[in-house]
Amino acid sequence: MSERLAPNFMSHEFACKHCGKLPEKGMSTYLIVLLQLFRNAVGKPFIITSGYRCPVHNRNLGGASSSQHLKGTAVDILIPEGMTVDKMAEIADKIGFDGIGKYYKDNFLHVDVRGTRARWVG
Repeated sequence: MSERLAPNFMSHEFACKHCGKLPEKGMSTYLIVLLQLFRNAVGKPFIITSGYRCPVHNRNLGGASSSQHLKGTAVDILIPEGMTVDKMAEIADKIGFDGIGKYYKDNFLHVDVRGTRARWVG
């Protein structure tokens, strides 16, 4: 059963696409708070294409062995129509996400709360 984590987010949106599970302690509360602030600032819905990843799923995707997705502290977001990767990244930076990865080819943004600043283009 899916639970509401924030006004615009349900727990099932963050579940691993391989096993359907969430991290043992759930998704990071801080991540969820920032995501809601991000959603409010963007002013339109966005789709979370990857939230938590179990180790098997992360390996299958070629994810880093220390991926924030394994910890429930990261999401990948499909860029909504009418927005750009750069504009979304600019808003994410203002909201206060630690990690921001821009993926132009697949039109998505990675955001996380790793505890240290990180910026990259994938």
